[in-house]
Amino acid sequence: MRVPFRFQASEYDCVPTTLLNALNYLFDRKTIPPLAIQRIFMYCLDTVTSKQTLGHGTSGYAVQLFANWLNEYQTKEFSVSARYISGREVHLSQNNLIAQTLNENGVVALRVKSTGKQWHYILGLRLDSELLYAFDPYPKRVNQSGYHFEKWQGEQSHNLIIRREWLDTQSNCSPYFLGSYSEREALLLKAIS
Repeated sequence: MRVPFRFQASEYDCVPTTLLNALNYLFDRKTIPPLAIQRIFMYCLDTVTSKQTLGHGTSGYAVQLFANWLNEYQTKEFSVSARYISGREVHLSQNNLIAQTLNENGVVALRVKSTGKQWHYILGLRLDSELLYAFDPYPKRVNQSGYHFEKWQGEQSHNLIIRREWLDTQSNCSPYFLGSYSEREALLLKAIS
């Protein structure tokens, strides 16, 4: 049984929610070990605000730690290939790692620009020549010319469609841009059979 995607419980838990959704997409509920869920919450929500408040987001370092743990923790029923990429590796032009992963039935936890100075994680599910189909764990936002939200069909369907050229923009000023190369990061995940 596959578990339906979930939405964020707070303003700051997009990374753990996206990682849980990724595992639920790749594996049957019975094969996801409780230790994997524990590790997500152990590593995530690790950032500290200027007022020394913990848990207002997740660092790229935490995402890398989780990827490393996934690559080391392998069982007969639960084996994942996890690859953290950043900078110039995160793009949608020819021979990109994101398309390769999605074409091999994987998923991509992708960091995109949110609002203001905030960054946000979404789950890439499918990519065609013009569009990325993704699940955004944040409750519905406002549509713009480069992306639009669809009525969520439930289960494990996308609720967000983003034009590739919009997404691959090297600017940090609009929602759903990958942003400047120095700000880009993604986690590529595939189940190993």
